Amino acid sequence: MTDLMDPDSVALWTGRYFDTWPAGLDGWNSPRKKLRRSLERADVLVIADPVSFIYGSLSRRPGLPFVGVLPREMSAETMLPLLGSMLVARATPFDRLLVDRPEIRAAFDEVYDLPEAVWVDYAGKDPVAVVRRTVDELGSLPDHAEAKTAWMERCIAMADELISGLVWSKDEYEGMRVHGVGATTIAIDGDVQYWRAHLRRFTNVRVYPIADALADPDDGFAKPTVNAVALVLADGGQSFEDRAAMVRRAFEALPPGGQLVIDAHVVDTDEGAPNPSLSQLTEEIANISGTALHLESLTSVHHPGDRFTRGVRLRYTSLRVGEVAAQ
Repeated sequence: MTDLMDPDSVALWTGRYFDTWPAGLDGWNSPRKKLRRSLERADVLVIADPVSFIYGSLSRRPGLPFVGVLPREMSAETMLPLLGSMLVARATPFDRLLVDRPEIRAAFDEVYDLPEAVWVDYAGKDPVAVVRRTVDELGSLPDHAEAKTAWMERCIAMADELISGLVWSKDEYEGMRVHGVGATTIAIDGDVQYWRAHLRRFTNVRVYPIADALADPDDGFAKPTVNAVALVLADGGQSFEDRAAMVRRAFEALPPGGQLVIDAHVVDTDEGAPNPSLSQLTEEIANISGTALHLESLTSVHHPGDRFTRGVRLRYTSLRVGEVAAQ
């Protein structure tokens, strides 16, 4: 069982709960430089008190996996604005959030659409014991911090591609913000919840899961009209049917002139899990969309963590809106 007091493996932030957790960092008796040193050498960060944690310190090691404990004494209405963008939006499939009430999880999932693996239930349990077990589980994963860092770098690169090439540059966005120009709306499909949060740093960008863009207005939901759709295809083992379904959803959501960016691997994984070839992928998209999607650009991409270049990024423009023929 993990020793939470071992500063060489665990950076433990106890905050206001220093009397109920093993000795850790609390912000009152611990200088900030001690937190910085702890983050630099730790394998995982435990945030026992997310309300008092110094989130700016994460900039030193953004790829450090963390375990956050959502407080028992707060309502969803209080917690969502307080911890949503600071903590929950940072969670990736490589991190864990402890939650004690289903309504808290539902409130955050509605906004951030987190992977199932992120959530750990600690209702009626000792949070210290649950955190120890969770840290042990994270530690059993090979190269966990490196894998998270590589995944985040890919997500950030994809987000920056959308901003700098798909819509406008960051400088143009700042000008738009100053002059009050309307927002750009992007729908996202695939393994994308981290860079959904990354895109929110731009004032004039609104990001939605693609399901929202396809919602039935009769359900009482005011669905957004999107300017662009981003698809992140799974690396290895994705079927033609799954890819086709994603392209059809994107096509349905796009208005005339809307932009579609597809991020994909076109060489099999090191373990031999299959990916479509570039010619196969582009032919599949053409067969699904006909002449309704025009290929504007094709860029090779060396994704972080890949031994060699296996990825591509395709940029399409929607020329019409209509039904996509079933394949």
